[in-house]
Amino acid sequence: MDLSNPFAHSIVTDAWQPAQSDVPVIHANVYGLCGAVLEQVRQSGGSRSVLLHGLPGSGKTHLLARFRTSLTGTPPDSGPSVTLPVPPTVLFIAVRLRAGARMLCRHLRRTLATDLFRPTRLGMSQLEQLLLYRLSQHLKDRKKAQRVWQCVRQPPRTRWYWPFSPPEEISRATREVEGLIEHMDEQATLGRNLATALRHLALGRHRRDVRDWLHDGVLPDAASRDLGLLQAAEDEDPEEQALDLVCAFSRLADSNVPLVLCFDQLEALQTSPDDREGLYAFGKMASALRDKTRNTLIISCVQTAFLDELDHIIRGADMDRLAEKEGLLKPLSHEEAERLVVARVDASPVLADMRRSQLANRVWPLKPSRLVEFLQSTSACTPRQLLSFCDDEFEKWYRGQARPVASLEEFLAVQYQLELEQALQNNQAEQSDGILAHGLPLLMRVLGRGRQVMDHDLRCVDVIFDTPAGHCHLGFCNQAGNQFTGKLSKLRELVERGRLPQLVLVRDERLPISRYAKKAQEHLDALAGRDVPLLRPSTRELTALEAFSSLLSDAKAGDLAKRGEVITAAEAERWFATHLPEPLHELVQALFPTRRQGGRDVLYDDLLEFLQDHRVVPLSEAAEQLSRSEAEIQACVSRYSDRFGLLHGPPAVIFEAGGD
Repeated sequence: MDLSNPFAHSIVTDAWQPAQSDVPVIHANVYGLCGAVLEQVRQSGGSRSVLLHGLPGSGKTHLLARFRTSLTGTPPDSGPSVTLPVPPTVLFIAVRLRAGARMLCRHLRRTLATDLFRPTRLGMSQLEQLLLYRLSQHLKDRKKAQRVWQCVRQPPRTRWYWPFSPPEEISRATREVEGLIEHMDEQATLGRNLATALRHLALGRHRRDVRDWLHDGVLPDAASRDLGLLQAAEDEDPEEQALDLVCAFSRLADSNVPLVLCFDQLEALQTSPDDREGLYAFGKMASALRDKTRNTLIISCVQTAFLDELDHIIRGADMDRLAEKEGLLKPLSHEEAERLVVARVDASPVLADMRRSQLANRVWPLKPSRLVEFLQSTSACTPRQLLSFCDDEFEKWYRGQARPVASLEEFLAVQYQLELEQALQNNQAEQSDGILAHGLPLLMRVLGRGRQVMDHDLRCVDVIFDTPAGHCHLGFCNQAGNQFTGKLSKLRELVERGRLPQLVLVRDERLPISRYAKKAQEHLDALAGRDVPLLRPSTRELTALEAFSSLLSDAKAGDLAKRGEVITAAEAERWFATHLPEPLHELVQALFPTRRQGGRDVLYDDLLEFLQDHRVVPLSEAAEQLSRSEAEIQACVSRYSDRFGLLHGPPAVIFEAGGD
């Protein structure tokens, strides 16, 4: 019989991950504190905060997962169903703080948009459950709200055959939903675009576009027109826009449905030991959330050893708003350790039956004497350390020996590959700003090529590096529409005034620059005339950067461990310094070329835009549509073979090869 090791997986990396073999008595006091403060939010109509801290491996994220499960439940295997409306217990958002100092609010917005679409115990998303509940309040009839919701969201092909939903019934139901959205907008001041997006979602239309707009506030022009969304003004601050959207959702939920914001890995906001900007910006954001909302619970997680640094950087009123209450995750007692062992073993039905037959040994298959010896050998035992010890003991019992111990180099190589695979699965062009803002300062530090500096007068510049050749300014230009044009306009003005002697524009290679964006083209040409280069990082480079920064973030937060022992950020940085992946070398080399040269390959953008619309087309048709020769098109495809493909035919056809 082949038995799986019940102690093999010890780290909960995400609050939305099910808490494996949970033992409620472990950290019960801190769990109770979070619940009590949440109840204060419900009753008092004011926002509150809790700061959780403990040793690395003490189970901060596991505790958040337990808290989340108690509030949102576990989605049913059968998928969503339209039940009688019930209010969500909360809107739960779990934020891992992997973001640049100037993009924290946008990072929060993206995470909020992702988590609002996660399913609750009803199978519906958090946001849709809230809208259905609000509909029942508006109609003052739960059963009618259920019928209206089913009616407007029934697939079109079945509506005509549904006996309770003739066309006039659909029109009436649609008016009820639209009346709800107007009512919510009047009550919560949602704003035109958010109200419009929620109207489409409630009516079961444009779900993907609504989700994408909630993520970033930007859609392609055609999608914006289809939804009836207004383009953001060129001079609007995207950070303020993002914070306003979060606060709007807080008002939408009201005191009956608190907004729970859980911030994990605060340590990852520091790009270097002397960096203050990320934590300072986080303190300001948390303070603003406390001031601008009336129903929000902010839970932040940090290592106990980091508390002094946090208190030094986030001072005064900001720290008071962030840490109104504190919860310490204490080391395990002997009784708690035994309960955790029992819970892990009993999670396997086969092992549970075998353990119950061992009446004299509660912690079977472990030896009680070995467990006592281990607990006495450590002054403060964390769940991670205990599970690592139990992993070895189980292997010795079952296979006669513990697993071979990998070297630090081998372990980090495996972990980086796992992070890279995760990044390859999830990487989207819309994430590029955040990946670059968080990852590039870490990369520059590891390579010793420069350190990040801040200039708050240059708000349109995303990252500034102090290098041996002087200050290098990076402007991330991954926006669309008016925001893209506005960003270029501001950067052009600063260049022409001599404020940015070394500017590099950065735009994801997957995002074409439309040939119809005449004003943006004008700004790009003017900047090219001043030798401002346009860097187009590849998907390969961006996923490598995301994996690199994720691994370092885990190390900074104490979440990277080998056999229960913490691997420090310094150890991870030293490994990367000698094992840096080739795509990251290429990215840095492109950022700091030996010879600066402005300009861009216009045909690349034209062809990319064309193929994203048409996917696969004959070479002759592409040449005709783009007013180029077939030889020019074929040469462009050859230059960018990672993005485009060519089948020689006949007839010869081209296609976009480098999809997301």
